[in-house]
Amino acid sequence: MRTTHFPSARIIKVVAFISCLFFLICGGLLTPSGSADVSNNSATPAMQSGPEVVGQWSSVITLPIVAIHMHMLPNGKVLIWQDDNRSPRVGGLTVAYVWDVGAGTTTQVNNTSVNEFCSGHAFLPDGRLLVAGGHDTQDGDGIPDAFIFNSTNNSWTQTNLPMSVGRWYPSAVMVGNGEIAVLSGAELGGGANTPEVWQTNSGGGWRSLTNATLGLPLYPMMHLAPNGKVFISGPDSTTRYLDTSGTGAWTTVATRVGGNREYGSSVMYDVGKVVIMGGGDPVVNTAEKIDLNAGSPAWSSVGN
Repeated sequence: MRTTHFPSARIIKVVAFISCLFFLICGGLLTPSGSADVSNNSATPAMQSGPEVVGQWSSVITLPIVAIHMHMLPNGKVLIWQDDNRSPRVGGLTVAYVWDVGAGTTTQVNNTSVNEFCSGHAFLPDGRLLVAGGHDTQDGDGIPDAFIFNSTNNSWTQTNLPMSVGRWYPSAVMVGNGEIAVLSGAELGGGANTPEVWQTNSGGGWRSLTNATLGLPLYPMMHLAPNGKVFISGPDSTTRYLDTSGTGAWTTVATRVGGNREYGSSVMYDVGKVVIMGGGDPVVNTAEKIDLNAGSPAWSSVGN
């Protein structure tokens, strides 16, 4: 009886032999002693593939509103809001809910004083949320009011003083001393180019940074930099620091390589390291990053 030798069987034997040889060589190279002794206990861990490592999508969740604005609260629940839920959009009401993600329930917590759609917001050091500006009677018509949401009792409290000007599409960020810097926003007739700071440590109230008046796009992308200043990463290609002490001061940091990124997203993914992606008109799929810890920070492109 004739024995048939299949080429595939030979290939398998050769591959197995090479694999074993590769293992022995690499084992010798990777051991601390440089020998082929692999008796140490530093075994390479198996690649992790569980949802706790790579993530996992849930099934579709139905919410009572479109969660345009959304914040994780100190109690683990999520505050979401949109506008007054009327067409045309008017002022005087914010439709808001506290969403208990684990329980799958929502509790309505409307602000019945103003429409905080188109506002800017940032957490105070004590975990309450400061919401500045919003929508008055028409697009581009900002309100000067600010409210604080307290998750311990789901209450909205109007601050003791309004801002100096109405702001529609402002941005807000907490700085190193716990104050909240609010920048940009639109107001009928203009005038929202001077940043203001909520004086957390002085009983509240607003301080205008009169030496830092500058026209910025709506919803500027802002991060707290390691040096304590506010870093503006976009959407303009010129990126800057804002010093919020005293009457304020601007300094230029670097020019981005990707041009205007209006409608894009910016994230500080590590201390002082920012990546900005997407946006533009026409829309782009590019991204770039900067390390503010460097002696001379500069933007560089990353993979699309």
